[in-house]
Amino acid sequence: MNYSTNQARLLAAGWVFTGTGEALRHGAVLLRGDKILDVLPESAWRRLLESENLPHSHRPAAILSPGLFNLHTHLDYTDASSIYMQWKSMDPGRPQNLFAWLKDLVSLARTWKAEDFRVSAEHGAKELALAGVIHCADSSYTGEAARALAANGLKGLVGLELFGLDEEKAAGNFESWLKRFTALEADPVIVKANQENRRITLTVAPHAPYTVAPALWQLARDFAQSRNLTVLAHLAESRQECAWLKVSPRLAGDHDAETQSLAGELDAYLEWISPPGTRPDLLKSLPFKEGGRSPTAHLAAHGLLDRNLLAAHIVELSPEDIAQFADLGARGALCLRSNLTLGNNAAPAEALERAAIPYSLGTDSRASSPDLCPRAEAAYFNQKRQEPLTAAALHRLITLEAARVLAVDGHTGSLTAGKQADLAIFETTEDLADEEASYKQFFAASTRLKDLFVDGRQVVSDGELVFS
Repeated sequence: MNYSTNQARLLAAGWVFTGTGEALRHGAVLLRGDKILDVLPESAWRRLLESENLPHSHRPAAILSPGLFNLHTHLDYTDASSIYMQWKSMDPGRPQNLFAWLKDLVSLARTWKAEDFRVSAEHGAKELALAGVIHCADSSYTGEAARALAANGLKGLVGLELFGLDEEKAAGNFESWLKRFTALEADPVIVKANQENRRITLTVAPHAPYTVAPALWQLARDFAQSRNLTVLAHLAESRQECAWLKVSPRLAGDHDAETQSLAGELDAYLEWISPPGTRPDLLKSLPFKEGGRSPTAHLAAHGLLDRNLLAAHIVELSPEDIAQFADLGARGALCLRSNLTLGNNAAPAEALERAAIPYSLGTDSRASSPDLCPRAEAAYFNQKRQEPLTAAALHRLITLEAARVLAVDGHTGSLTAGKQADLAIFETTEDLADEEASYKQFFAASTRLKDLFVDGRQVVSDGELVFS
């Protein structure tokens, strides 16, 4: 049934997980239009139905939850999943390397036409919807991710990626990026989605400290600040990145062999990917590498680490980096399964929590992760923790806490009266009486999405995409 009218309707389920930590046995959510009117215990909603003739459904073998969040995706590369399968099947004894993987990804992407990126992003948006995701943060090389989210009825923060290591070309590079951004902003699909209040927010995504010079990143930061936008970036994902920033072009011989080798791997990748016309001496004359800083300290030194930054991965953080990250108010998106695929470490989640650093989870792209499902990412994340989160806290991490990281918790992320009607219904094997067993079922790989509502409009019905 596609609920799109302004008549109140009631959805009841065997369990209602509110996202705030509360779980209601046979609870219900009362909706009208695009808003949640109330969240009711069983006794209250049954009395309501006795007094009012409301459209309603009750699914005892189901869990009703806020729609989920995925805080780091690259929908453009959904159809590059063959690369993940290739890397997954590699000899376990073979060292895995982010930059060898990037060469595989870029080599494939260079064969794609514009239509290939469009179709790939469309596949990614559909996969998100079928996973129960209502909102994602995406770094998009082409901008197709924004169109795909809008066309499939989802919400998103989409950063158009920005690249450029030559500080002398920073102004020109940013001007070229801004033309692309302005064209994307005027795309009819995105304009229509925002007119319908589906909130496709476009922003800037300077790729990483090893691909974006500080002068260019500063232009991106100023642009985002002028519009009160979150900046999306990759930060401290690998040991190679740390070594590369540490090794000064003038003093390369002063570092140990391992550091030089790691830095050399990144240099080789940058030489391979550099576009025609790049200065031959560019990598040997980057002034911002003279500081020998960590990636986090590098951004901080240039005024680029602040509360407007949402940094993906943040794996290689020292205690000093964590303190600086917390002091300056930046936020994180952790992607543990992608890190595993590419031979990187896991982000220090417990240390981030002790420092009160806001973070949630992302999956990264299908080129480095088995799926785009936040429930699967959360289950893996909890398995790897020294002190696992409670099931309620883990659920909150991919709902309300994720909304807080994106600063959209005022209108979504929990089943709360007055918030948007963003909710997902997951089918369970039976009507479970035990709360702990129900949370376990929620995170089980066998559990499937039944229905998905975004701003009260049905995007998925009975496991099938229906948005139009």
